[in-house]
Amino acid sequence: MLKTIVSTLSLGLVLLLPSARAAESITDLKVDIAYKKFTLKNGLTVIVHEDHKAPIVAVNVWYHVGSKNEKPGKTGFAHLFEHLMFNGSEHFNDDYFQAMERIGATDLNGTTSEDRTDYFQNVPKSAVDVALWMESDRMGHLLGTLDQAKLDEQRGVVQNEKRQGENQPYGVTRELITKGTAPVGHPYSWTVIGSMEDLNAASLDDVKTWFKTYYGAANAVLVIAGDIDAETALKKAELYFGDIPAGPPVAKYDRWVPKIPGIRRQTVSDRVPQARLYKIWNIPPYGEADTSYLDLASDVLSSGKTSRLYKRLVYDEQIATDVSAYVDPSEISGHFGIVATARPGVDLAKIEKAIDEEVARFLAHGPTAKELARVKVANIAGFVRGIERIGGFGGKSDILAMNEVFHGSPDFYQTTLNYVRNATAQDVQSAAKRWLTDDVYILEVHPYPKFQPSTESADRTKLPTPSAAPEVKFPAFQRTTLANGLKVVLAERHSTPVVNFNLLVDAGFASDQSATPGTARLAMGMLDEGTTKRSALEISDELASLGASISTGSDLDSSSVSLSTLTPVLDPALNLYADVILNPSFPEADFKRLQQQHLSGIQREKTEPMSMALRIFPAILYGKDHAYGTPMTGSGTEESVTKLCRDDMVKFHQTWFKPNHATLIIVGDTTLKEITPKLEKLFGAWKSGEVPTKNIASVTPPAKSVVYLIDRPGAIQSIVFAGESAPPKNNPDEIAIETVNSILGGTFTSRINMNLREDKHWSYGARSSMSAARGQRPFIAYAPVQTDKTKESMVEMDKELRGILGSRPITAEELSKAQKNQTLKLPGTWETNDRVGGSISEIVRFGLPEDYFATYSGKVQALSVEELAKTAKAIVHPDQLVWIVVGDRSKIESGIRDLGWGEIQLLDPDGKPMK
Repeated sequence: MLKTIVSTLSLGLVLLLPSARAAESITDLKVDIAYKKFTLKNGLTVIVHEDHKAPIVAVNVWYHVGSKNEKPGKTGFAHLFEHLMFNGSEHFNDDYFQAMERIGATDLNGTTSEDRTDYFQNVPKSAVDVALWMESDRMGHLLGTLDQAKLDEQRGVVQNEKRQGENQPYGVTRELITKGTAPVGHPYSWTVIGSMEDLNAASLDDVKTWFKTYYGAANAVLVIAGDIDAETALKKAELYFGDIPAGPPVAKYDRWVPKIPGIRRQTVSDRVPQARLYKIWNIPPYGEADTSYLDLASDVLSSGKTSRLYKRLVYDEQIATDVSAYVDPSEISGHFGIVATARPGVDLAKIEKAIDEEVARFLAHGPTAKELARVKVANIAGFVRGIERIGGFGGKSDILAMNEVFHGSPDFYQTTLNYVRNATAQDVQSAAKRWLTDDVYILEVHPYPKFQPSTESADRTKLPTPSAAPEVKFPAFQRTTLANGLKVVLAERHSTPVVNFNLLVDAGFASDQSATPGTARLAMGMLDEGTTKRSALEISDELASLGASISTGSDLDSSSVSLSTLTPVLDPALNLYADVILNPSFPEADFKRLQQQHLSGIQREKTEPMSMALRIFPAILYGKDHAYGTPMTGSGTEESVTKLCRDDMVKFHQTWFKPNHATLIIVGDTTLKEITPKLEKLFGAWKSGEVPTKNIASVTPPAKSVVYLIDRPGAIQSIVFAGESAPPKNNPDEIAIETVNSILGGTFTSRINMNLREDKHWSYGARSSMSAARGQRPFIAYAPVQTDKTKESMVEMDKELRGILGSRPITAEELSKAQKNQTLKLPGTWETNDRVGGSISEIVRFGLPEDYFATYSGKVQALSVEELAKTAKAIVHPDQLVWIVVGDRSKIESGIRDLGWGEIQLLDPDGKPMK
């Protein structure tokens, strides 16, 4: 019999009467996600949530199976099977992405954790039948197409995903922490991705048994959320999923928090520039009161500049460049972690001592009333922002599914929110005392020393003679201009009580041309480090009390200052925002601290493979006299940043922050009538002026391709990177260029990715991309590949670049798929305020026509194969490329030279020539 449960919760946000204090007004926000819950006759749980703000529907399927259901010797199966679920089913024997890209799906992915495997996508409401048909086909009709070839293909892809993760700085820690915090045999004692040996041993019978055991309808939850009513959703669920077998009963673990017997310490070396300390405690699982209290405790310790650990380690004593505390709850237990990265030259013992003292002080006295209020506000505000989305990670469909799977009720999140709202200082302190004991796992990561073999060798013609023995959609927007020339663009969005502001100023990394490389990024990073009215700590504390956030940043052509605030505290948040923009004080002590952090960041960039390539590429492509000729990360060089002083920060702000060369983009719960007087009052005294001209002139491509090789000893993957210059973002052929790139390397099913990942299994993911810019922009094709396939991957990438020009021209089928993908995903693209603001930002930054996104779909549909062929020849030049390869030179250089592609130059991580 069909069982139906109807939630009595309200359909939206209910704002209680705001109290006198801003913090209380945020904490008192009550958030309800309305739903209807059904159980089909085959045991499938169906949850429906209606949200009609955009014509899209989220389809989210959770299977109650994860890596904890595996057995020792057969690890990695849950995640491997997630990949196999995208490789075709009995009635659609092709990549899942092929169908989804044709209907404009967004937020499309699958993920695996210790406890569950989920598959999700947002689709236009007109395509919801396609999504449900596809999901049900792989749930009920998969085994008929599952063969050895598909298993081998995805085994290779997963193994490259594992290599890619382990190749990152500090990547070695994941497996060590997993094994160090749970005893052998505990279901959390192996990583989700598993071991290479177990993946190699996985047989076709093994994975088929996995499917039959865990992928039945009764072990799954289907959430349908968005622009659809419950009755329609239920009928569709019954149509597509109703005939799928329930599957066998599945055994489930109860709460099982593993005991760490005393202090367990490990030390490891990695190729990283800074030492790092990890302290991990085992704690209760998701949904328990203590877990929520510990989450609040972690925020008191490390969230914000006034938090105890950050203020002491990073701000005051400056012995660490970063520190964080976090709670990671799973279904049967969880982790409480503290992670601190040492400032170069600082002993980890000193950092550990400071952490232990701060934790002991917290255990002895608990949080202050002010601290507790601050972290409660941050917690509630973060939840409110997350549920603006219907799908994706942390969206409403995800929350409903998670709470149903782990606690049998979609609205169980209300329990955890109430734990947060009602938590007392005593609750938080007591939970910390219970769990943050001496039973802790500690991991130290130290930089691997730079060793150099001797140039002299022993005489090996004979044995040595021993000496004496040793002793040892696009939303509508409005425009206005303030009296001082500041342009204002507003898109009203009233579905949630949130307003986002983004001020764009004509600066960006390109402004470093008239200063010192690294200036823009460091100056923007300092903007919220103090004003003439507030210190950095006061700014941080005030933002936390308001549940607001301010962020700063730059891209190639512009710099930005962003504010996100909830509507009840708009006025005080906007006042603080204006103060940060207009009155930065750039304190000397904070400059020195951030300068050191910036230098540490550059050192990290010089160890991360992709960043290593991005640092040196611009100077090669554009030349050092061009505004785009500095590292694409905007960080500058160690030499240039070392030369900077506080006065350079002041000069940057005075030079580039001019209202008549700036635009304020606003998206959210306000109107032009309401906001304009506030802006005139706050920004009216800001004086206009002119800004310097940047050199973004066109550059001449190289006469022939050149290969640059950067040595990364011991690397188990290589980064293969091929780049050239392309037309600016604002050009008449932009939509055709975007479509060519989409087909070549811009999507999962693009030619480059399907070749190197799906066909060859040499890479976890290969792509091509174009960074948007006002001048000629970088066009880059890249792939992280296994070391022993570096040369071969370069050959395949070259083949794809040449093929699209002639031997394999773009087909009508490829054009049709790209047209559908680029147009049908537009409604989902603009679901959130942030994404709407991002699209408006494109129009502003690059001078695109006002109707760019309004006419976008029609222009995409009007493209022809002939037009794309012409466009491809205009932007792809295989004989004039800059090739950069980052990898273990001892293993890859000879193969690259065998290609005979001309000159090969050896560079160090700073881009300087080597022998």
